[in-house]
Amino acid sequence: LREGKLVALVADRDLSKSGIEVSFFGATAKMPAGPARLAIETNARLITAFVGYRDDGIHITFSGPVKIDRSAQNLTSEVARVTQELAEIFEHDITQDLVSWHMQQRIFIEPRGQR
Repeated sequence: LREGKLVALVADRDLSKSGIEVSFFGATAKMPAGPARLAIETNARLITAFVGYRDDGIHITFSGPVKIDRSAQNLTSEVARVTQELAEIFEHDITQDLVSWHMQQRIFIEPRGQR
């Protein structure tokens, strides 16, 4: 990042088991705080990429940059807000190409409709 280069991170699954709760497809899920925190702390732009598979090959859809309030007084709250915004971008991209998204672990904390 210091050299202005790209860093790719998996952001739709919490591998640490200590992620941030977000609303995702109408249920509560956990997503990692790392991408939002890294972007905030390093002043980097946060751009999402969704890889989809079609008959004519692989397609990558980029979104962003995600708006970040770099003057936010509460880092924890801003990380949570940005992570929720990422979840909403993922919802949109997944809805456009559902068969290309694969989740091989539990992501949802509670089943849909149980609140």
